[in-house]
Amino acid sequence: MFTGEFKVSYINYQKQMTIAPKQSEAIQLRNLNWLIKLFPKVTDILIIGCGNGLEALFLKEKGYSITAMDIDITAFKELEAKGIKTICYDAEKQDYPMNEHFDIVLCINVIEHLHYPNVLLSEAYRLLKKGGKVFIGTVDYNKTNKDWFWDMPTHYTPITSKSLEGYLLINNFTNIAVKSYGQMAFPFAGLLGFWRLIPMETSKDYIVGIGYK
Repeated sequence: MFTGEFKVSYINYQKQMTIAPKQSEAIQLRNLNWLIKLFPKVTDILIIGCGNGLEALFLKEKGYSITAMDIDITAFKELEAKGIKTICYDAEKQDYPMNEHFDIVLCINVIEHLHYPNVLLSEAYRLLKKGGKVFIGTVDYNKTNKDWFWDMPTHYTPITSKSLEGYLLINNFTNIAVKSYGQMAFPFAGLLGFWRLIPMETSKDYIVGIGYK
């Protein structure tokens, strides 16, 4: 898959993901809890880049109708067993054969892995119902560790709060809001059987953008 220095970087990336999986999951769930508070009446949610399936399973348990898309089908078997529709999909190359179908398009930690973010956002706009919302979460390149970002061989496009706002704007979204915040997993909470996020106002290294159709 990767060779030379890229292979070494990918191995290091895999190690990082196994060292702190609970912290990663806690951040994902914080984003989803915020989403639910903002849009409690939505029913149909499309997740582009469902990854390990955490978001899809969490939202399914909350009673939402979920369609999960990813180019990697690793999590599909578990998701399908829970009644979640899955689609192998490359958001940068394919047109999903449906228009104006979803209340929300959700992309958490996806946009920085794309060569062409505008393709994703134009697709999101097309797939949303009128009045639908896109929800984008990613690290803020201006406030994160640059070496960490580029050490991950699947990172292609650095995103900032300003560039995320721009991507949403030029793809015709309105009522755009971009929020910056920091987060960490409370280091001793795992000993008590749970994980909790504590806002870190000094770092604000994560950004969340919302746009309305």
